[in-house]
Amino acid sequence: MSLRRTCRELVLEVVLRRALKAGGDGLDRLQMVVDAASLRVLNSFLRMGDLHSEGVTSVELLEESREPLPGLDALYFLRPQGTSIERVLADFKTAPQHRQVHLCFSQPLESTLLSKLVEAPVLAPRVKSFVEVPLSFVVVQDRGFHFDSPEAIMGLFPEPDVQLLSDTVQKLVDVCRCLQATSPVIRFQSELCQDVAERVQRELSMHKSLTTQSHSKPCQLLILDRSIDMAAALVHEYSYEACVFDLLDGNMLDADRNIVTLNSGGHSKEVLLADPLWEELKYMHLEAARELVEVKVDEVKRQNVQQDATAISTRAMLDQLRAAPEMRDAVDRMALHLAMITQIHSRLNSEQILEPLLLGLLEQDCTPKQNAPLLTSLIVSGLDTGGTGHERRKARRQILTKTTAHAPFLATHRTPEPDRLQPGPVFFFSTVQDIACGIDRSGKDVKITNLQTTLQRSCK
Repeated sequence: MSLRRTCRELVLEVVLRRALKAGGDGLDRLQMVVDAASLRVLNSFLRMGDLHSEGVTSVELLEESREPLPGLDALYFLRPQGTSIERVLADFKTAPQHRQVHLCFSQPLESTLLSKLVEAPVLAPRVKSFVEVPLSFVVVQDRGFHFDSPEAIMGLFPEPDVQLLSDTVQKLVDVCRCLQATSPVIRFQSELCQDVAERVQRELSMHKSLTTQSHSKPCQLLILDRSIDMAAALVHEYSYEACVFDLLDGNMLDADRNIVTLNSGGHSKEVLLADPLWEELKYMHLEAARELVEVKVDEVKRQNVQQDATAISTRAMLDQLRAAPEMRDAVDRMALHLAMITQIHSRLNSEQILEPLLLGLLEQDCTPKQNAPLLTSLIVSGLDTGGTGHERRKARRQILTKTTAHAPFLATHRTPEPDRLQPGPVFFFSTVQDIACGIDRSGKDVKITNLQTTLQRSCK
């Protein structure tokens, strides 16, 4: 199962090809108009080359002014919001912006908004197709997605915002519909998750009758909230993908567009982070990824460089190989990842995440036998890397001792404030998580009756 491939086929087959066919006059090209949120959705599983090959001449933002093209058809791919509908109506207020129009919405359109489209005298006769596809979420990998909701934590906790909760439910329903899983077995963790689960089940039941039993895919839907593992959202994680998004976003990476900017010789170049080497490396530990890239570089050196490979730098070798057309793509991919790994190590060093402060280790992991900082697994679960159990109280007291010992240096050092403060929330939230789950210092189940007293005892 590939969520990215499923979404791609849905847009190309159900939306684009049907729109071109609905034109009815053999014109095999059109302009695509999208809002900013829909563009992020499409960019997560489609490339401009995919759209060009299907007849899309350009992709334009609805929010920006556009040149009228009365001789060209248009496909509007939009969220069903009032502001989007008003902009579409404005395109056809007096003179037509396009010849024929195809409308596609990522969620069901309210009847009041639909009525506005029907009553538009210039627009309505030009609408040749109208479709709704469940694509309101952003695909991050073949089996991963998110809802493009950076405000979710603040909006859902401690009291959920009604509109945000409704949007979350609808987007989760869209994921299930996209995967043809309209009858999942739903399991949940907390009261909030139960609320989401019940709403999702009600929404899916309305779509179940539209999906034949043979097309519905069996699956289990597990709904959890952040409290299941609060510390994981705070610690540094050292897989290659995590380091890229944690340390390079806003620097050489634009995470929203998945674009890396490379600077060389006074020139900058934008590269899409979606190559086969990235897929091979991204789940590896950072050091394992670095070693693999170096092995690939050495292999190319031996096979292609005429002079002694030990007498030429890696950068010079890549520049030399780039001149060969058949090697250009492979060399560009290796150069991209070498640059990213180098920049990651530079950030780790400049922010003192590893040495000399050992902040990464303080929040992460070492065994008690080495009298070194403890791993988050030890703080949170009471287990070290070897699976040996230890009392949480001892682990946390050691964290407090280490953090206190570093405090004067941290306060005056150039380490960024988020990294200086990170061990504190890791400690606090793991303690609160135990209390919320009814677990005492040694990991035994207890009945919690006084939150304040328990917090004080856990920190002693």
